[in-house]
Amino acid sequence: MDPIITNSLDHSTLLALLSITGFILSLLLGIVSYFLKKFVQQLELLREVVQQLQITVSTEKSRSDGFWIACEHSHKIVERRLNDHAKSINEHALKIEKHDIQISQLKKP
Repeated sequence: MDPIITNSLDHSTLLALLSITGFILSLLLGIVSYFLKKFVQQLELLREVVQQLQITVSTEKSRSDGFWIACEHSHKIVERRLNDHAKSINEHALKIEKHDIQISQLKKP
């Protein structure tokens, strides 16, 4: 220490200053540890929430995938039925055309 400071302060004053400094440092350390504890608790809470969100997202993804698989199956059925109807309509159109030709031939003198 600086000789000027040690000469102007006696032993009891230095001891009191060290005690006050120790108390202030302990208090600051306690405050920092309190906030660190709260920070760690918040991190744990956030970790749990993230895990729940991951579970929810994976559940919704599997539901969505199942929905799309069902839709694809349904679309294939609808497409097959539409193709069958298109064939049926074409067949009927050909029959109607054939009948129109036969009728027009019968009407000729």
